[in-house]
Amino acid sequence: MVAQLQDKSENRTVGLLEINGHQNYENWNTMIGYHPRGNASWNTTVKGLFSLGSDFYEESAGIFLPSDHYGGLFEG
Repeated sequence: MVAQLQDKSENRTVGLLEINGHQNYENWNTMIGYHPRGNASWNTTVKGLFSLGSDFYEESAGIFLPSDHYGGLFEG
């Protein structure tokens, strides 16, 4: 689900995207540990919102970085 929320207190629009994170996965903390940028500030919420700064976009959310966990699944 993608939507917009009008924040009338600060007169700004905030884009919303439904995610499947800690609300839906029992082992979310373990799973986020597998992400190569799991400790990045943009992987945590503040008042229910992610703050996506320039580093999020510059690093493509870390999806192109190697993951030790998943890389280890394919080593012989």
